[in-house]
Amino acid sequence: MYPFLDNICSIIPRQIKYLQLAVNKLDQIEMILDRCQYLSVIKFETTRLKLSAEIIHWFSENTIGSTVTRQNGCNVIWIGKRKSPMIFNHKRIKLSDD
Repeated sequence: MYPFLDNICSIIPRQIKYLQLAVNKLDQIEMILDRCQYLSVIKFETTRLKLSAEIIHWFSENTIGSTVTRQNGCNVIWIGKRKSPMIFNHKRIKLSDD
């Protein structure tokens, strides 16, 4: 992990909409997205094609409607809506008006 990533996440405003950043692990992406919830476009600089494929897969699994393109060694992502975990409510449903 880049040693400066924690420091960057602490000074990046939460309302930021566009960000360009170098990453070398997939878990760094989730840390950034948790911090910057209003991001609409993010550009990840990656040197490994395997990591690039993992990033594309992560966004297809964890977001709805995201678009990913690869340009000059970077993944440019227009972030869609993040999938939220399903919450199961175990209350009974009333079926009649008795």
